[in-house]
Amino acid sequence: MVTRFDRDVGAIVEAVKAAGIAGETIVLVTADNGATHDVGGVDTGFFESTGGLRGRKGSHFEGGLRVPFVAWAPGRVAPGRVLDQPAWSVDLRATIDAWCAAGTPPTDGRDLAAWLAGSADSPPRAMDGYWESAGYGGQQAVAWSDGAHRWKAIRQELNKLGKDAPVALFDLSADPREERDVAAANPAVVAEARRRMRASHAPNDAFPLKGAMPAQ
Repeated sequence: MVTRFDRDVGAIVEAVKAAGIAGETIVLVTADNGATHDVGGVDTGFFESTGGLRGRKGSHFEGGLRVPFVAWAPGRVAPGRVLDQPAWSVDLRATIDAWCAAGTPPTDGRDLAAWLAGSADSPPRAMDGYWESAGYGGQQAVAWSDGAHRWKAIRQELNKLGKDAPVALFDLSADPREERDVAAANPAVVAEARRRMRASHAPNDAFPLKGAMPAQ
């Protein structure tokens, strides 16, 4: 499937070039979640689908959250640009609006157009992240940077453990594979993670998350 997808995207790009509209075209390739689980013939280990990151589809570990992203737009995207900080889909909305001069209302996303074009040395500061899911046992995760560390905190099994679900803490700047839980050594950071989770969670009757800490 990946081989066919790669071939078909290539055919689209070649057709755009042949039609003489490459300068008016933006091609964005990404995904909706991390690698799926090893069922039905999938072999994430053989294909190195997560690059060694922990977690798969549905998980709030990095392997379930990070996805590929490639942008092709002659005159708008400089070749070889690699973003080495977190980005999310709402950044795409702000960037596409800038490319199209859409004049739409502001979003939470960052306009990356100038950086992608090569006219800015660095992108705008990455936003903090928050994720929650009532599925896969009930999960919450939050990530932020304090300048020296890129912290990531996760609570799992909320549907079973409720408010007693512990916080696991990882320093992504030193441990991108989330192999070392450093919560016990960083109680102040754990408290900050809990504060951020309380502030970010918004109750939703359609997707009730058991065990979510209420805002205080």
